[in-house]
Amino acid sequence: MKYTQSLYRLLIYSNTWVALSLVSFTYFISRLFGTVTPSSLVLNFSLAYLAYNYMHWNTFIFHPQKLNKNKRIWMSKNTRIILTTTLATAFTSIYLYLKLPHAQKITVTAVGVLSLMYIFPAKPNRGLRWIPVFKVFLIVSIWSTMAFIPFINSWPSLHHNILIFVTFWIYIFALTILFDIQDMNTDAYHLRTIPQLLGVQNTIRLSQGCLIIVALLFIYLKSQHLITINYVRVALFNIALAIYTASRLPQNNTHRFFELWLESLPIAAGLSVWLLTLI
Repeated sequence: MKYTQSLYRLLIYSNTWVALSLVSFTYFISRLFGTVTPSSLVLNFSLAYLAYNYMHWNTFIFHPQKLNKNKRIWMSKNTRIILTTTLATAFTSIYLYLKLPHAQKITVTAVGVLSLMYIFPAKPNRGLRWIPVFKVFLIVSIWSTMAFIPFINSWPSLHHNILIFVTFWIYIFALTILFDIQDMNTDAYHLRTIPQLLGVQNTIRLSQGCLIIVALLFIYLKSQHLITINYVRVALFNIALAIYTASRLPQNNTHRFFELWLESLPIAAGLSVWLLTLI
């Protein structure tokens, strides 16, 4: 039990789990397009790890009261490890960034600037995060764009490329608005997040409705012969799992539920697609 708890804290509090979530989401899309580029997966992991540690360490240094007690204690005990790994991912990101084609460099640069502007160090309530209603759309757009960066150069030749992007954007939106439920106690009311505007139950219904739309879009993509039936099965299973997870939220409104189980959904999808390649 002790080792399980230590592993959980390492994965969650170091932001390794959320970085793996983005990588799994990228892998899921890569299999859709039939091209998996390991360097793109490493780049997305490094950028996500770097970005989330930038945000969380800013909070830890300047506004520690906004972090839960267990996370504050863990971060104070493991400062050297996290700073070392964050520096390593920074160098990895720079190295892989310099090797990107021009269009992808521009996109990564834009995403990086938006991520840096999400919050400003030592400036309470300053940054894009504090624009009313805007936070969720910024996060969803950044995640979607990062996952699609490996395919930017080939987009003009892809049939229904905008529809594919929108499908995954809605999927991420459906999951992200659930995380805003966790932040209701700490988000200022003037931020007007979706749970603040609609309430918890209506936010859950909105999330589940979006997931149903995503399921219908996957079925449509299959009807257009853009994805295989096995891919649709994996997608529909993951969507059903997400709908069930959302329904359990009122009974499991804990940090572990959000940080572990919700963020596991893209990982489950990525692992499922990977298992299909072994069959």
